Amino acid sequence: MSFQTFRDNPKSYLNGHQEVRIAQTVYAFNAVRAGPDLPVPGGGQSRQYHHRGAGPFVTGTPFMNVAAVNAKTEAMKFHNIIGRRIGLSQKMSRLFNADQSGGDVGVRWLPYALGFVTYMEVDNAATFILTGELSGRTVAVGAVGGFIYYFHSFAPNGYNGVPARNIQRAMINHIANGIGLNNMTYAENTINYNGFAFGFGKKTNNNWKFYIYGSNSGVAKMGDY
Repeated sequence: MSFQTFRDNPKSYLNGHQEVRIAQTVYAFNAVRAGPDLPVPGGGQSRQYHHRGAGPFVTGTPFMNVAAVNAKTEAMKFHNIIGRRIGLSQKMSRLFNADQSGGDVGVRWLPYALGFVTYMEVDNAATFILTGELSGRTVAVGAVGGFIYYFHSFAPNGYNGVPARNIQRAMINHIANGIGLNNMTYAENTINYNGFAFGFGKKTNNNWKFYIYGSNSGVAKMGDY
């Protein structure tokens, strides 16, 4: 199934698959331009990305069925065999790589980097945004005066577990407070998601809904904007 099917109805797509993962590639960077790198608390840095406003746009290319390589494969074998015997359809898994597109003009992909809180303003022409993959990092959304900002925070080397969560939130808040954002929502490892994860948002009727998806926790809503 295509990335466009996922983009158009992400919750249904995710619920219909065993596992979905995404992979950042150089094409995620080609669709944005970066502002200056600035220091943030904890020894990290911040970087704001801006949508270029013209092609190349970013999309996702179905790369492979991750069930062939992920750790769930063995655990699912018995379930799949029994499912086939009683006539149940087997759920597939999917990996989407960031790729170049001339047609997905509303898609935005927020890149991440070690030691950085990256963020971008969600522009008016955007209809779908995502960031990832992540397994211990923090995604956040904030708004002020009708402007929405999307964040991906990746602690510097040396931080793990709860200290990593704390510094990632502090990195986000440093930027959010500087912009004057309110109505902040966060998706943090072991609190809001588990496993391999990604964040995404979809605009419908001029309203945004943001979610976090974890391979071991499923889809969880972050907030409405």
